[in-house]
Amino acid sequence: SFLRWKSVPCLDSEVKGILVQKYFGIGSTLHAIPLIRSLRGRYPNAKIYFLTIEWNKEVNEICDIFDYVLTLNVDSIPRFLLDSLKHVVFLMREKIDISIDLEFFARYTLLISCVSGSKQRVGFFLKHVRPGGIITDEIYFNHYRHISDVYFSFAEIMGIKRKKEYFTDTLPPFSKDEEIRLLGRLQLELDRPRILINANSSDLSKLRCWPSSYYVELLNLLIVEYPNYQYVMIGAKSEEVDVQNIIDASNASNRIINAAGETSLRDLFNLIESSFLLITNDSGPMHIAALYNRNVVSFFGPETPVVYGPRNKNSVVIDNKEIYCSPCLNVYNSKKSLYVKHDGKHCTQNDCLRAIRPLSVFETIKERFLIAHEY
Repeated sequence: SFLRWKSVPCLDSEVKGILVQKYFGIGSTLHAIPLIRSLRGRYPNAKIYFLTIEWNKEVNEICDIFDYVLTLNVDSIPRFLLDSLKHVVFLMREKIDISIDLEFFARYTLLISCVSGSKQRVGFFLKHVRPGGIITDEIYFNHYRHISDVYFSFAEIMGIKRKKEYFTDTLPPFSKDEEIRLLGRLQLELDRPRILINANSSDLSKLRCWPSSYYVELLNLLIVEYPNYQYVMIGAKSEEVDVQNIIDASNASNRIINAAGETSLRDLFNLIESSFLLITNDSGPMHIAALYNRNVVSFFGPETPVVYGPRNKNSVVIDNKEIYCSPCLNVYNSKKSLYVKHDGKHCTQNDCLRAIRPLSVFETIKERFLIAHEY
């Protein structure tokens, strides 16, 4: 069994410091919350330190689950090395007892775990990728299980039993006053239900994007039949132009608000929590909406919803199971499509998502969410 002790377990009362490392992916960070909650329950006297990149700092401030958040600047090698040295010295002084390495197969995290001085080092192991002897408790990455369950296996290997409360009410709610201020700034009506559209995906894999022209067609269908909703497109500042191009190509550009680049990460969490429905690619906003138990429609093609799909009951995953090569992305190929098409070229056009037509998506949304929600 992969749930076995290879190190001498620390007594609960002796554990004073726990280091958790996760650097990339909002969704991955959010789905680690049940694990962190279980560590809180098992080791109530321990301080939990989180080491990540600067971009993720705000995510953890919103979730408020760690005692210390240490960040790395990855904009330049000198700054990265300086931050690494600074944090290693700090962690050595804090006397880390347990190191939790949530990165899949990175070697840098192994180094940090080792030099932190932790007695127990838990992490994913893959032969020929990560050298043996550093990880004291090896975790098998089961790509047939949801990522939140994969991460919770770190707790199970330390003898922590699964509890329902670890997985419920994961994200803290926002106050009504904060919601009112945000909606006022974005010129949105408070009592009018909103449909958010996220046509973007992280730079980790643009293959996960449903075609922009399909979003245009879907918006046209929605606005004609359901004109009383507020339609808001979200995204980062770098995606503002792409979002505006979709809006301009629609038949009712004056009915769609471009909020790309207009929200901080905290604002985005707030906006998603207070909205009626999110239509989205496989991306960070999808995970946020699912953990707030919002209505979600998400598109999957290159990635599998088995691992990263929304788990709330009021969500719909739309994928295409008829194309053999879908899904093609996983942690074992570094999220790169290795599928070679009949012409000998690697996949650069996500036929798995292009096969999902806007009209069928509209009918699904209508039947699942809009008919019953008479507005």
